[in-house]
Amino acid sequence: MARITCKELKTGKFALEVGHIVDLFEEHHTEIVRYGAAALAVAVIVILILVYRSLREHPSAPRRKRFSSVANSAGKQYASLAELSLGQLYFSEGKPKPGAEMLRFPGKT
Repeated sequence: MARITCKELKTGKFALEVGHIVDLFEEHHTEIVRYGAAALAVAVIVILILVYRSLREHPSAPRRKRFSSVANSAGKQYASLAELSLGQLYFSEGKPKPGAEMLRFPGKT
């Protein structure tokens, strides 16, 4: 096994690169902290927005509930109109499959 002296350790390529990186961090400490804090703040804001959007109820949910109750309990004419309105709500919410089903066959649900 080859023995490495202390002088060789200090002048090795890896040691020189680590020393260069440490010097770079020492020179630009304030910029690194500033930009790191800004990046962290942006990441936290994005995460909070995503959590808020996932927890928030869709604005048309109360209307969907109301139309569903009318479609299930009202007379045939009003039930068909409520189902057509439900189909349109599904389309506006980005759910085309149930919306198309409601618009294609009103009165069959």
